[in-house]
Amino acid sequence: MNKKKNINFLVITIVTAVILAASITAYAIAPGNQTELNIVQASRLVSSIKSSHFSQYPDFNELYFTSGKGYEYKNDNSDKLIIYLGCFSWGSAVQTKWSDKIIDVLLETPKLNERYTFFVPEKNNREIGALYGLDIKEREWYTIDNLIENYINVISEYLSQNNYESIIIYGASEGAFILPILYSRLNNINIKALISDSGGGGLNYIEQQNILLTKLLRNERAFSSLPITKEQRSNLQFFYETWLDTFQTRQLSGSADFFLNSPMTYKYFSNITRLNLIDYYERINIPVMFIHGNLDTEVPVETTQYIQANFKSKPFDFFYYADMTHLQIKQQVYVPENDIAEWILRIDG
Repeated sequence: MNKKKNINFLVITIVTAVILAASITAYAIAPGNQTELNIVQASRLVSSIKSSHFSQYPDFNELYFTSGKGYEYKNDNSDKLIIYLGCFSWGSAVQTKWSDKIIDVLLETPKLNERYTFFVPEKNNREIGALYGLDIKEREWYTIDNLIENYINVISEYLSQNNYESIIIYGASEGAFILPILYSRLNNINIKALISDSGGGGLNYIEQQNILLTKLLRNERAFSSLPITKEQRSNLQFFYETWLDTFQTRQLSGSADFFLNSPMTYKYFSNITRLNLIDYYERINIPVMFIHGNLDTEVPVETTQYIQANFKSKPFDFFYYADMTHLQIKQQVYVPENDIAEWILRIDG
């Protein structure tokens, strides 16, 4: 077991240097920019990039297993555990491209960090500070099916070495999508509750994309409230229409190339479109907290509303937020924070 506090700053320096070089080039060729970029300005730019894309984490144990690794935020006075499954990212499982990371929110909530240990399984042995989007082997590996296998192996090995009186699994976006599949395969009697944040699960991925395209064309509030230009809106419409044409009408083998300007690959999309979560939720009879924002333009709120309408007898609770986007990616105040803590303490008090 290795103790690790900080991000690998050698990797950060390399990444930052690349971004800085690109930024300086863009600045230099932009019309009207006749002032030279001096050393002080360059230093400030580096600091801005580092603070925007990377952060330091509280003390944690970096645990290595035969099947992979994970990060443990240990509470020695607790026999309760929260497992966190994060969103899609080409970085570490505890480092997303957004600065407001949900794992940080959970760790900084006194009602939770006083009562729980936190565990985050890593994605395919990734390292904090490194980015893997240009790694062809990583793009080949990164599918929902492979990620589920990875999480199951790491979590199972961690639980075999630790005894917890109760376990709650929190999934955010991608993590929420795989949540019911993961639960069905872990078979751990101490899993007391699940939390699905911005992942839905009631509609398949093609149905979701159709809903998003319809909302865009109708200029509903989820899209009309976005600060985007007409050209950006047109590009978004082209993406949805092309996506639907590709994945509705063809059987792709699953290329590891990126799909249009999306950060996701053909292979990732073709894997996720084959999955339907309804059968999994049909078999879940423990409490589940669903969180969703009405302004979500990545996973439409209708997919969570479908579960609410069709599983009324289940111990499921639904929390909707009128002004919340997808995982609060606009770096707003994380609205559901208190609701999450109160729900967990009510279920697992």
